[in-house]
Amino acid sequence: MKTSKCIIIVLILLLMQSCIMKSLNPFYKKESIVYNASLIGEWKDSKKGKWQIASFKEEFEKENSGQEYLNNEDKESLEKYKDGYIISYTKSDKEAIFIAVPFKVNEQLYIDFTPFYYEDDDLNNLLSQHLLKTHSVAKLIVNTSEISFSFLSEEVMKDIFKENKIRLNHTNTGIDDNLLLTANSSELHNFLTKFDKLDIENKWRSSDVFNLKKINVQP
Repeated sequence: MKTSKCIIIVLILLLMQSCIMKSLNPFYKKESIVYNASLIGEWKDSKKGKWQIASFKEEFEKENSGQEYLNNEDKESLEKYKDGYIISYTKSDKEAIFIAVPFKVNEQLYIDFTPFYYEDDDLNNLLSQHLLKTHSVAKLIVNTSEISFSFLSEEVMKDIFKENKIRLNHTNTGIDDNLLLTANSSELHNFLTKFDKLDIENKWRSSDVFNLKKINVQP
């Protein structure tokens, strides 16, 4: 994948107006990755968005077919994301592409999102260089022709930290004082184990949920 061609933008700028929780590091550990082929295909959501989910490995092989050798950067990308997805999300004729990695914590499926490409020719070059590549996490529910992404909310995390229910390295950044998780991936993975057991109201906020239905489902 030629990342030099891509403009990285924080996921929140495209997916939703409410604040999802962002992290400097992935929420998963390598050994927790669980690939699920049933996600592959075209989907639509209840918020008038269209999604196309493809295997990272298959898309990588298509892009690099005919090449005699891979450079070190491409080899590292393939090894890192071979069990992940390329997810294209389009709304209001604007497309964003994410690298997404599925994983499991205590039998619960999750998916880690990282922005890869954002379609906006008017984005100022200086502004684009200030945008930070971050991770977000969503609880994943998979049915035959429906899936849902329930993103972890920044507001929920603020309440958790305020009430000292969970300890996790974090900081506040930017003029809007946004919350940013700085814990390593192992700590984030362990956090999800604890978070799953917390008895708090509206833990997965409905405003941060995307319900997807598959397009052209075969009978």
